[in-house]
Amino acid sequence: RAVLELEDDVAHVKWGGGWRMPTISEQEELVENCSWEWTTLNDVNGYKVTGPNGNSIFLPSSASITGTEVNGKGEWGDYWANSIIDSIYPCSINFNSNMYWNAASPRFRGHAVRPVHGEYIVNKVSVNCDGGGRVKINGVVTTSIVVAHSSEIYIDVVPGEDCNFVGWFNGESETPVSTKNRYEIMVNEDISLTAKFEK
Repeated sequence: RAVLELEDDVAHVKWGGGWRMPTISEQEELVENCSWEWTTLNDVNGYKVTGPNGNSIFLPSSASITGTEVNGKGEWGDYWANSIIDSIYPCSINFNSNMYWNAASPRFRGHAVRPVHGEYIVNKVSVNCDGGGRVKINGVVTTSIVVAHSSEIYIDVVPGEDCNFVGWFNGESETPVSTKNRYEIMVNEDISLTAKFEK
């Protein structure tokens, strides 16, 4: 999944240092590896989330905001992750007293952020088109994406009119790394690719 660059991460912008929004993987870890207890703390409903080591955090039922309207205060919580499924749906964790998980939420909604501290590595993938056509990265028409280190991504070519796809080229190499329309990569470093087309 794509992740926000630090200058777009509200937790990092507000607090600096190693503070940032959690990744979707870190939120999934909370859901899969911790116990969740619906409770009340200081007259606020929410979940006490306890890890395998016995440490716990409290996630208030923070509600969400659409425009100026607050929805679900005291009934559910919505927390952003720094991961993006596409340009419309960033990832979030959502819950109510019955506990449920939702991997995406519309960008126009206001959700809470629970910052975490610690560095994580991201890599950038850039794709140029030579000779026509365009590309989709993870299903979205774009020419660049920032992802967490060791993420798996796929890039598809969309040939233009009157042109054929030749192959994927890395850097200045004249030998394609792949000639398939879909190129799947494990991203362990910054990558610059060229999708070459011919009339």
